[in-house]
Amino acid sequence: MSTNTETEDRTGAIRARIEQSGNLPTLPTVIVRVMEIVDDPKTTGKQLGDEIARDQVLSAKVLKLVNSGFYGFPQPISTVSHAVTMVSFGAVKSLVVSASVLEIMDQALPGLWQHSLACARTCVFIAELGEETSPEEISVIGLLHDLSKVVLCQTLDAEFGMVKCRVDKLDMLF
Repeated sequence: MSTNTETEDRTGAIRARIEQSGNLPTLPTVIVRVMEIVDDPKTTGKQLGDEIARDQVLSAKVLKLVNSGFYGFPQPISTVSHAVTMVSFGAVKSLVVSASVLEIMDQALPGLWQHSLACARTCVFIAELGEETSPEEISVIGLLHDLSKVVLCQTLDAEFGMVKCRVDKLDMLF
């Protein structure tokens, strides 16, 4: 049986490994720029669309997300400028951040992307029912709520694998 001191030592060792592992990758410059543009009240939809369109990868990610079941548009949206006009600037900001973070998450844990999108969408529904003024920001909370799993997977791979195995074996929630 372990003592409190042993548990505290183990907890401290795990904390140190996580803290020494570094941070998740930083957001690319284009994403930071888009976030600044969205926050500027003088920005037009065309300016925002043009900024996103400068980056082919980001454009593809935004189009993929805007055409996913998350928004449920009846017709496919094929241009960034159309996507920007179909959702609010706050939603575009969330999409841009989501596009980068979801890629990191999905590489670490396949399937987490779909789960996170579903949680984000649920948060939007709840926010709208509660008449929140910025449901897009609340959706980011749902989107990122499992980000710690990515950190643990990347920094404590063996331990994370053991936890995942136990969850699977006992058919329980993570």
